[in-house]
Amino acid sequence: VPPGKAGKERRKDALPAAAAVRDLPWGFAVRHRSPRSRAVHIAVDPAGPRLFVADAQGHAVQVFDAQGRLLVCSDPASASLLYPNRLRYLGNQQLLVADNDHRRLVWLQVPSQGPVVMQRSLYSRSHPQARADRGKVTDAAEAADGTLWMLAVAQGQRRGDILVFDRA
Repeated sequence: VPPGKAGKERRKDALPAAAAVRDLPWGFAVRHRSPRSRAVHIAVDPAGPRLFVADAQGHAVQVFDAQGRLLVCSDPASASLLYPNRLRYLGNQQLLVADNDHRRLVWLQVPSQGPVVMQRSLYSRSHPQARADRGKVTDAAEAADGTLWMLAVAQGQRRGDILVFDRA
């Protein structure tokens, strides 16, 4: 190993440097809203390309372009969130958000330009088998036929239930 190269050998199955990681200022952009911001999840619009960031402590969803520029941040007046967690981009400028401390899922309209707007929500307690001690919504998945799976957990995320809704 040449001097100064110890521990930097390239694995044969590693990605080429150009395909690995883009050098973007995400850390700076995510702190844009508040020094207490906490990015907990991301989703990508493959057609955009836009990146959506769940800012748990800022209680918002931030939208960035491919260069890392902040395009828009959700406004509590039009999309009230409380510790947004998991994000799923559904296409057609629609984003599904697990709104943890409101104990619900939220469908947001996220246009390329303009404000983020809440379209609808679904509370964990609306399921007939929901348990009061397991209501914090931390994840969801939606099938093409509209079936929705919601993960509702207890405080501390130790115990959880998967609630299945026939149509979202």
